[in-house]
Amino acid sequence: MASESKMEECIPSPGTPDSRKRPLDIDSDDAMSKRSHYIPDMQSEGTYHLKILVPSVAAGAIIGKGGETIAQLQKDTTARVKMSKANDFYPGTTERVCLITGNVDAICTVLSFIMEKIKEKPDPNAKPAIDFDSKMTAEREKQEKPDPNAKPAIDFDSKMTAEREKQISRSAHSLQVKILVPNSTAGMIIGKGGTYIKQIKEESGAYVQISQKAKDQSLAERCITVISNDVENSKNACLMILAKIVEDPQSGTCLNVSYADITGPVANPNPTGSPFANSPGGGIGGGQGMQNGSLGAMNNPLSAGELK
Repeated sequence: MASESKMEECIPSPGTPDSRKRPLDIDSDDAMSKRSHYIPDMQSEGTYHLKILVPSVAAGAIIGKGGETIAQLQKDTTARVKMSKANDFYPGTTERVCLITGNVDAICTVLSFIMEKIKEKPDPNAKPAIDFDSKMTAEREKQEKPDPNAKPAIDFDSKMTAEREKQISRSAHSLQVKILVPNSTAGMIIGKGGTYIKQIKEESGAYVQISQKAKDQSLAERCITVISNDVENSKNACLMILAKIVEDPQSGTCLNVSYADITGPVANPNPTGSPFANSPGGGIGGGQGMQNGSLGAMNNPLSAGELK
């Protein structure tokens, strides 16, 4: 790891000479299989940016000895990959920041490779997701005082969805993918009344949460956490998120990979946030996110599943 600690933020360029052995076996067809369904061909050839968090334990496998693995990946995909330095973690985590730049197909292929490595070597300090849907429903039912002789109606659809999400979020084998996006992109991912984030959850089968927007936040970013026991489900959810990154002309406004000089609150990296910052009536307060590595208060957290 000594050579890795000396690496600059920029990983070796795609022009790095071939090594004797080919470190990657990329199934690009698999990575692009559903792309055209969400992202039109005319948009896919543009240059976009995807910023994700990578557990430090998985970073070495992604970079490879002397950077040869990531260099080969860049050459094969024509994507550009930047990784924060070995000890330059996202505030409050032991995760490094990775920025992928390229066309949609290249980003999908690189992301697919990185997700496989994260699945093999997950963050041992990862926080489990809190199932706010079930928690808030239980609190609401506790406050209500129904007729003790009445038989409660059972909403089997909601019950099965809640149970599925609870199993996903608490599973030791679940894959967590954390994506950092500007506030403008986050709003598009949530959708009007939470419709798009709900669609992501329903169509991909993954559990998705977005951090609450912090007050006085240093960077106008929010963290999206995708959780699933199935890598393909996570890929599909990430593709739907990427579709909104492509749509948003402001999606490339936060391209830093180092947070060493950032002071004040940044997006909460734990999957416990709310998709809303403030409701029109002020009913949902803004949390403070992460500041100097400490988790701030998250007021009235609400998962997308509560939205109608």
